[in-house]
Amino acid sequence: MKKIIEYLDQRKVEDKDYREYLISGDTALKEFCLASHKSFDFMVSHFLDNSSKRGYGLIATNEWLQLPDDWMAIGLIEGDDIICMDLTDGSIYLWMIQTGNGEYLKVADSFKELLAMVINR
Repeated sequence: MKKIIEYLDQRKVEDKDYREYLISGDTALKEFCLASHKSFDFMVSHFLDNSSKRGYGLIATNEWLQLPDDWMAIGLIEGDDIICMDLTDGSIYLWMIQTGNGEYLKVADSFKELLAMVINR
């Protein structure tokens, strides 16, 4: 977990809710969880963790993807699209890299808001 904390510090991730959630180690969802934003439904697969496997590990996935420097992948949705956090303001976006045309769709103002959408379904 030390490596994850160092990575979050290096990337200047300030969202306390996200840091606490990731450090808790309980990032695996039991099943796809439906979330909805402005009549757009999506299924959250899982949040990235301390694994070293691309698509599961936070560091491995972010080193592999080509995101803007102030963005970080934090999870996946069904269809292998990416959940991203804008590190400048904590906003959460879906990067529709697989099912769309590479567009970004803002779905939450913070990780806490996204988590509430996922858990409250």
